[in-house]
Amino acid sequence: FLQKDQWGDALPGLDTTPYRKFTMRGHMATGAICLILGPLQFIPQLRSFYPKIHRWSGRIYCSCAMLSCCFGLIFIALKGQLVGGWNMTVAFSCAGVTIGVLGFKAWQTARAAKVSASSSAGSSTTGTLDFTAHRNWGIRSYSQILAPMLYRYWYICLQLFGLYRVPVPPRLGGVCRNDIDICPDYLRIIDMMHCWTYWLTALGVAELIIYYLPKHHSTTCSGSSTAEGDDLMVAEGEEQSSEME
Repeated sequence: FLQKDQWGDALPGLDTTPYRKFTMRGHMATGAICLILGPLQFIPQLRSFYPKIHRWSGRIYCSCAMLSCCFGLIFIALKGQLVGGWNMTVAFSCAGVTIGVLGFKAWQTARAAKVSASSSAGSSTTGTLDFTAHRNWGIRSYSQILAPMLYRYWYICLQLFGLYRVPVPPRLGGVCRNDIDICPDYLRIIDMMHCWTYWLTALGVAELIIYYLPKHHSTTCSGSSTAEGDDLMVAEGEEQSSEME
């Protein structure tokens, strides 16, 4: 990110225009902010004792996720084709849209949970369901923030076991760039598949985590909770209601 003179070797075609540099810097910076703020959203003590920090860091996280999506898509539009050809271009575009959509859904369900908590202070059922949906969309969203890191780590694991040959950059004598800045090495079957599997598998793991997490729900309609998780949701709902007043 800081060694801009080496960007052309790491990402062929990136350093040819200032617009490409700007959008890639924006994409990486906002993604890094999401990477840092994401874990904070899953700390129960922070949500309980410092709700304002949770809410504002969440707003920044969701905003940066959507901005990272926009920066990435604009870069792809400016570049035309990524280093791995049309397969990588389409796969990374879909991954970018997924990051933006999941960030928006995390924000949207947070708003819905807040409104629900304030309008149904006497009943825990609706508010609990909304908070659970917000939690689930947050897990899906952060899985996609982690996915680009996994994209590279999977390559490292394969390389350690001798199952993958890393493309050699031009400055080290490799042929990793042609006239349209496409690296032939990234057109291999394993690379073309990995453009899709790195973020789809992360999303699959997120769904698996969500499936095994406890479901917050109430078995009565009178507003009395039957689980400790419901009591927590009611307390959060009343706290947010009083804050809005």
